[in-house]
Amino acid sequence: MIIEIDRNTGCFARFQIPATAAKDQLRVRLLDVSVPDPPLISGHIAGFTTDIDSFDTPVCRTLLEFVDFVDSMVDSVSGARLLEGYYDGAQFEIFALAKTVNVSADLRAVLKLPAVLALNNIEYSTLNEGALDISDGYAVELQVGGAEGFYREHEGYTHVVATFPRGASKPIADYWLTTREPLTSGTIRVCSRRRSDGALEEIIVRDGERWSARIEIDVGRRNINHRRKM
Repeated sequence: MIIEIDRNTGCFARFQIPATAAKDQLRVRLLDVSVPDPPLISGHIAGFTTDIDSFDTPVCRTLLEFVDFVDSMVDSVSGARLLEGYYDGAQFEIFALAKTVNVSADLRAVLKLPAVLALNNIEYSTLNEGALDISDGYAVELQVGGAEGFYREHEGYTHVVATFPRGASKPIADYWLTTREPLTSGTIRVCSRRRSDGALEEIIVRDGERWSARIEIDVGRRNINHRRKM
Protein backbone atom coordinates (compact mmCIF):
# COMPACT_ATOMS: atom_id res chain seq x y z
CA MET A 1 0.00 0.00 0.00
CA ILE A 2 1.38 3.42 -0.99
CA ILE A 3 0.20 6.62 0.71
CA GLU A 4 1.00 9.72 -1.33
CA ILE A 5 1.09 13.19 0.24
CA ASP A 6 1.18 16.36 -1.88
CA ARG A 7 0.74 19.74 -0.19
CA ASN A 8 1.36 23.46 -0.71
CA THR A 9 1.62 24.33 2.99
CA GLY A 10 4.32 23.75 5.61
CA CYS A 11 6.21 20.44 5.52
CA PHE A 12 3.88 18.66 7.95
CA ALA A 13 0.86 16.48 7.20
CA ARG A 14 -1.51 14.03 8.84
CA PHE A 15 -2.60 11.00 6.87
CA GLN A 16 -5.14 8.22 7.30
CA ILE A 17 -4.45 4.51 7.00
CA PRO A 18 -7.37 2.72 5.28
CA ALA A 19 -9.51 0.67 7.63
CA THR A 20 -8.71 -2.50 5.71
CA ALA A 21 -5.16 -2.31 7.04
CA ALA A 22 -5.87 -1.26 10.61
CA LYS A 23 -6.65 -4.67 12.15
CA ASP A 24 -3.05 -5.89 12.09
CA GLN A 25 0.29 -4.57 13.13
CA LEU A 26 1.88 -2.84 10.15
CA ARG A 27 5.33 -2.32 8.69
CA VAL A 28 6.06 1.22 7.54
CA ARG A 29 8.87 2.80 5.52
CA LEU A 30 9.49 6.09 3.76
CA LEU A 31 10.11 5.83 0.02
CA ASP A 32 10.98 9.42 -0.92
CA VAL A 33 10.24 13.09 -0.37
CA SER A 34 10.43 16.22 -2.50
CA VAL A 35 10.73 19.54 -0.66
CA PRO A 36 11.86 23.13 -1.44
CA ASP A 37 15.54 23.84 -0.94
CA PRO A 38 16.57 24.55 2.65
CA PRO A 39 18.01 28.02 3.37
CA LEU A 40 21.59 28.97 2.58
CA ILE A 41 21.88 32.18 4.65
CA SER A 42 20.03 32.49 7.93
CA GLY A 43 18.17 35.58 9.05
CA HIS A 44 20.19 38.09 11.09
CA ILE A 45 18.71 40.65 13.47
CA ALA A 46 20.05 44.13 12.63
CA GLY A 47 22.25 42.66 9.91
CA PHE A 48 22.62 46.14 8.39
CA THR A 49 22.31 49.44 10.26
CA THR A 50 22.78 53.12 9.49
CA ASP A 51 22.68 56.22 11.67
CA ILE A 52 18.86 56.03 11.75
CA ASP A 53 17.75 52.65 10.36
CA SER A 54 18.12 49.00 11.23
CA PHE A 55 17.43 46.14 8.81
CA ASP A 56 16.92 42.51 9.76
CA THR A 57 18.17 40.28 6.97
CA PRO A 58 15.75 37.52 5.90
CA VAL A 59 16.38 33.81 5.48
CA CYS A 60 17.63 33.33 1.90
CA ARG A 61 18.00 30.12 -0.08
CA THR A 62 20.48 31.64 -2.54
CA LEU A 63 22.77 34.64 -2.78
CA LEU A 64 20.54 35.98 -5.56
CA GLU A 65 17.71 36.20 -3.03
CA PHE A 66 20.06 38.03 -0.69
CA VAL A 67 20.97 40.48 -3.48
CA ASP A 68 17.25 41.21 -4.01
CA PHE A 69 16.96 42.08 -0.32
CA VAL A 70 20.08 44.27 -0.40
CA ASP A 71 18.70 46.18 -3.40
CA SER A 72 15.40 46.82 -1.58
CA MET A 73 16.88 48.68 1.40
CA VAL A 74 15.99 52.41 1.50
CA ASP A 75 16.63 55.27 3.92
CA SER A 76 13.54 55.85 6.09
CA VAL A 77 13.82 59.66 5.77
CA SER A 78 14.99 60.39 2.23
CA GLY A 79 13.73 57.21 0.57
CA ALA A 80 17.09 56.82 -1.19
CA ARG A 81 18.41 53.35 -1.95
CA LEU A 82 21.15 52.44 0.49
CA LEU A 83 22.90 49.49 -1.13
CA GLU A 84 23.36 47.77 -4.45
CA GLY A 85 24.31 44.10 -4.61
CA TYR A 86 25.63 41.88 -7.38
CA TYR A 87 26.35 38.16 -7.63
CA ASP A 88 27.78 36.40 -10.69
CA GLY A 89 27.66 32.84 -9.40
CA ALA A 90 31.06 33.00 -7.72
CA GLN A 91 31.70 36.44 -6.22
CA PHE A 92 29.38 38.72 -4.26
CA GLU A 93 29.71 42.52 -4.54
CA ILE A 94 28.05 45.24 -2.50
CA PHE A 95 28.13 49.01 -2.96
CA ALA A 96 26.97 51.76 -0.56
CA LEU A 97 24.93 54.29 -2.56
CA ALA A 98 23.59 56.93 -0.16
CA LYS A 99 25.49 56.71 3.14
CA THR A 100 27.78 54.43 5.09
CA VAL A 101 26.18 51.21 6.29
CA ASN A 102 27.28 49.06 9.25
CA VAL A 103 27.37 45.26 9.00
CA SER A 104 26.74 43.06 12.05
CA ALA A 105 29.49 40.71 13.24
CA ASP A 106 27.53 37.51 12.53
CA LEU A 107 26.67 38.61 8.99
CA ARG A 108 30.30 39.63 8.39
CA ALA A 109 31.38 36.14 9.41
CA VAL A 110 29.20 34.62 6.71
CA LEU A 111 29.89 37.10 3.89
CA LYS A 112 33.47 38.18 4.74
CA LEU A 113 32.54 41.88 4.70
CA PRO A 114 34.10 44.79 6.62
CA ALA A 115 32.36 46.28 9.65
CA VAL A 116 31.46 49.43 7.68
CA LEU A 117 30.52 49.72 4.01
CA ALA A 118 32.03 53.04 3.01
CA LEU A 119 30.14 55.37 0.69
CA ASN A 120 30.92 54.94 -3.02
CA ASN A 121 33.22 51.99 -2.37
CA ILE A 122 32.69 48.51 -3.83
CA GLU A 123 33.32 45.61 -1.44
CA TYR A 124 34.03 42.17 -2.90
CA SER A 125 33.13 39.05 -0.97
CA THR A 126 32.58 35.31 -1.11
CA LEU A 127 30.59 33.04 1.14
CA ASN A 128 32.48 31.76 4.15
CA GLU A 129 31.20 28.19 3.92
CA GLY A 130 32.72 27.29 7.27
CA ALA A 131 30.48 29.87 8.97
CA LEU A 132 27.28 28.68 7.31
CA ASP A 133 25.22 26.71 9.80
CA ILE A 134 21.89 26.24 8.13
CA SER A 135 21.54 22.84 6.52
CA ASP A 136 23.49 19.96 5.13
CA GLY A 137 20.31 18.04 4.33
CA TYR A 138 16.95 16.91 5.62
CA ALA A 139 15.47 14.73 8.32
CA VAL A 140 12.04 13.13 8.21
CA GLU A 141 9.97 12.53 11.34
CA LEU A 142 7.34 9.85 10.83
CA GLN A 143 4.88 8.83 13.52
CA VAL A 144 2.12 6.29 13.16
CA GLY A 145 -0.44 6.28 15.94
CA GLY A 146 0.20 7.23 19.57
CA ALA A 147 3.11 8.80 21.39
CA GLU A 148 5.39 5.80 20.97
CA GLY A 149 4.48 5.51 17.32
CA PHE A 150 6.56 2.57 16.09
CA TYR A 151 9.91 1.00 16.64
CA ARG A 152 12.81 -0.43 14.72
CA GLU A 153 13.73 -3.85 16.02
CA HIS A 154 16.64 -3.88 18.49
CA GLU A 155 17.21 -0.12 18.18
CA GLY A 156 14.63 1.33 20.52
CA TYR A 157 12.07 4.00 19.81
CA THR A 158 12.57 6.55 17.08
CA HIS A 159 10.82 9.46 15.40
CA VAL A 160 13.44 10.50 12.82
CA VAL A 161 13.21 7.66 10.33
CA ALA A 162 15.21 9.02 7.40
CA THR A 163 17.96 11.49 6.58
CA PHE A 164 18.86 12.95 3.18
CA PRO A 165 21.86 14.89 1.92
CA ARG A 166 21.05 18.32 0.52
CA GLY A 167 19.47 17.97 -2.93
CA ALA A 168 18.54 14.28 -2.55
CA SER A 169 15.04 12.79 -2.42
CA LYS A 170 15.60 9.23 -1.19
CA PRO A 171 16.70 8.13 2.29
CA ILE A 172 20.35 7.39 2.94
CA ALA A 173 19.28 4.09 4.54
CA ASP A 174 16.14 2.19 3.59
CA TYR A 175 14.46 0.12 6.29
CA TRP A 176 11.07 -0.95 7.61
CA LEU A 177 9.61 0.00 10.99
CA THR A 178 6.93 -2.03 12.76
CA THR A 179 3.94 -0.51 14.52
CA ARG A 180 3.37 -1.50 18.12
CA GLU A 181 -0.40 -1.85 17.73
CA PRO A 182 -3.11 -1.65 15.06
CA LEU A 183 -3.28 1.96 13.89
CA THR A 184 -5.39 4.14 11.61
CA SER A 185 -3.47 7.40 11.20
CA GLY A 186 -0.05 9.01 11.21
CA THR A 187 1.93 12.22 10.78
CA ILE A 188 4.99 13.19 8.74
CA ARG A 189 7.27 16.21 9.06
CA VAL A 190 10.27 17.10 6.89
CA CYS A 191 12.89 19.41 8.42
CA SER A 192 16.20 20.97 7.54
CA ARG A 193 19.01 19.42 9.63
CA ARG A 194 21.47 21.98 11.01
CA ARG A 195 25.07 21.08 10.29
CA SER A 196 26.72 21.89 13.62
CA ASP A 197 24.46 20.13 16.12
CA GLY A 198 21.85 18.22 14.10
CA ALA A 199 18.99 20.42 15.31
CA LEU A 200 15.88 20.33 13.12
CA GLU A 201 14.48 23.54 11.63
CA GLU A 202 11.30 24.25 9.70
CA ILE A 203 11.46 24.27 5.90
CA ILE A 204 9.60 27.26 4.47
CA VAL A 205 7.07 26.51 1.71
CA ARG A 206 6.36 29.70 -0.22
CA ASP A 207 3.40 30.62 -2.42
CA GLY A 208 3.36 28.51 -5.57
CA GLU A 209 5.62 25.79 -4.09
CA ARG A 210 4.68 22.24 -3.16
CA TRP A 211 6.18 19.36 -1.24
CA SER A 212 5.39 15.68 -1.41
CA ALA A 213 6.17 12.35 0.23
CA ARG A 214 5.46 8.69 -0.40
CA ILE A 215 5.02 6.21 2.45
CA GLU A 216 4.77 2.46 1.94
CA ILE A 217 2.76 0.34 4.35
CA ASP A 218 3.07 -3.43 4.36
CA VAL A 219 0.02 -5.26 5.70
CA GLY A 220 1.64 -8.66 5.55
CA ARG A 221 -0.56 -11.58 4.58
CA ARG A 222 -3.40 -9.35 3.37
CA ASN A 223 -1.39 -8.38 0.27
CA ILE A 224 -3.42 -5.21 -0.32
CA ASN A 225 -2.44 -2.99 -3.24
CA HIS A 226 -4.08 0.33 -2.42
CA ARG A 227 -3.05 3.82 -3.55
CA ARG A 228 -4.37 6.81 -1.68
CA LYS A 229 -3.94 10.41 -2.96
CA MET A 230 -3.73 13.01 -0.18
